[in-house]
Amino acid sequence: MFTRYQSVADSVNALRNKGEKFKILEVGGRGNHLRSFLPNDHITILDVIDCEDENYIKGDGRSLPFKKKSFDIIVSTDVLEHIPGKDREKFLKEQFRVSKKAIILAGPTNEKWIEKAEKESNNYYKSLSGVDHPWLVEHMEYILPSRELIEDTISSNKASWSVWYNQTPDLWEELNMVDMLVGAISTPKTLAALKKLNKIYNQDIFKFDRGKNGYRSIYTIMTDGSEAPEALIHKTLIDLPLDKLVLLSSAITDVYRSAEAHFLGVIGQLSTEKAKTESVKDENKRLKETILLMSADINRINGRIRKIESSFAYRIWRAYKKILNH
Repeated sequence: MFTRYQSVADSVNALRNKGEKFKILEVGGRGNHLRSFLPNDHITILDVIDCEDENYIKGDGRSLPFKKKSFDIIVSTDVLEHIPGKDREKFLKEQFRVSKKAIILAGPTNEKWIEKAEKESNNYYKSLSGVDHPWLVEHMEYILPSRELIEDTISSNKASWSVWYNQTPDLWEELNMVDMLVGAISTPKTLAALKKLNKIYNQDIFKFDRGKNGYRSIYTIMTDGSEAPEALIHKTLIDLPLDKLVLLSSAITDVYRSAEAHFLGVIGQLSTEKAKTESVKDENKRLKETILLMSADINRINGRIRKIESSFAYRIWRAYKKILNH
C-alpha cells in the first residue's frame, strides 16, 4: 500500500508549484489512502464499491460522472489491470476527458517476468490457503495491460508523458511471497514481523527501489499541453547501503521464522489429534495430508531463509557481528 501511494504522491508533488493545491480525483480509491499522502489537496474518491467516506462518489471509471476538465489531476493506481481488456481504452479516454492538468496512472503491465511471478505467487498462496488470491487471479483472468495500449492512447491524445518504475523484480518477488505467506496465516507473531519489515522497507528501502523494469510503472501524463517532468529515478538498489540491505534481509527472515514456528506448533497439535483418530480412517487421512502440506511449507520457508543467509550481504554482516562480539 505504501509503495503504491507514495509513488503517486511523489509524482503529484513533482507537478506542484510552491504552495499550489490540487483538486484530485482518484478512480478506484476505496479506502481513502491517498488523502494521508497528500493531506493539503482536495481529493475525491470514486469506486464501484460502496463506502462511507464523505469525499466518496459511487461510479465507474469507464463512464465518469463529471464534466470535461473537472479535476486538475486524475489518479488511478493498480486499477487498469482489473478492467476487462475491451474496456481499457475507454477507461483511459475518460481520464483524458475529465483531467485539466495531468493523469497519474500506475500499475503492473504484461511483462513476462511479472506474469510468471504473479502466477507463482498465486500458486504459493493457494498451497497455503486452499484458494486463489482474489486480485492475482483477476490479473490472470483479464491479462495485465500492455505498455503499448497505454502509450498508444497517450499518443492519440497528443499528450507529453514520462514514466518511472518501482519495486525491482527480485525484491518484489521476495516481498510479495512474504505478503502471500502472512495473508494466508495471519497470526499475531507473523503480523508483528511483517509490520516491522514494512517499516524498514518504507523508511529505508523504498527510495532506492526504483529503476527500469520494475513491477509497477508510474506514468505522468500531461493533459494541459505542457511538458511532462523527468522520470523520478534518483537512486536504485545499487545505491542501497549495505547495512540497510542486511536489515531488510534480517526482517524478511524473521517473518519466515515466525511462520515456521506457527507451522511446527500446528503440526504438533495435528499429530496429537492424528494419534487419537487412528480408528477414524477418513479423518486420519485428512490430518496426515495437512501435516505433509505444512511440512512442505516449512521446507520452502527454510529454502528461502538459506537463500537469504547465503547472500553476500548477509555473510558480511555475520562476519562483522562476529568481530564485534570478540
